[in-house]
Amino acid sequence: MSQLTAGEQLRKHLDTFLASDVLGKSFPPYQPTFTFSAEYIDEFHMVLGASAKEPGLVNPKHIFGILIKGSLRRADALKLYEIGYFVNGDILELGSYHGLSTCILSQSNHNSALEKRIYSLDLNAENCRKTMESLHAAKLGRCVESICSEAAAAVERFATNGQRFQFVFIDHSHTNRFAKFVECYQQLSVPAGSASSTISMIGEMKIQTSLTTAFTVR
Repeated sequence: MSQLTAGEQLRKHLDTFLASDVLGKSFPPYQPTFTFSAEYIDEFHMVLGASAKEPGLVNPKHIFGILIKGSLRRADALKLYEIGYFVNGDILELGSYHGLSTCILSQSNHNSALEKRIYSLDLNAENCRKTMESLHAAKLGRCVESICSEAAAAVERFATNGQRFQFVFIDHSHTNRFAKFVECYQQLSVPAGSASSTISMIGEMKIQTSLTTAFTVR
């Protein structure tokens, strides 16, 4: 069972943050944020790693045995699984497309043996439908809620309801306004002084950059 403990030091790999002029041109390799003894966390993490060579795209058919439309680099897939596995709190995904990243997050949740909830948002109703189809085909629909909504409106609702997330995966925008997005979603982070900080990960699939570094919001 995974457990993120109070005071655990996360490896942030600050040297892997990419300047705007190299986005889409440089693809840092996967580097763990959490501490685990072997090269991979478990068998599924190893399957992810074997499904592509750096900086290639993972093969959903090889991973889940089903076709899922979407693009995800090997390093990003490994990082998504790692963070989803080790965090204790709920997970928020902003931008699901057809559910490739959602399935990886759900698999990490299942394998961690923790009862976390995953909230997956997408503005497009067809994308939400396809995400749920992918989850059910992979038998990973438990503990996942697909929400068709504009991200800012959903964030406001979550904040009003007092919901907090320990992992926020932001992949709904394909611009370079990363800092603005992170500032917006800070209101959903685990409050300062809590046992575990919120971790954010920003993905930019459209311009094919691989921002594989996780960082704490608070």
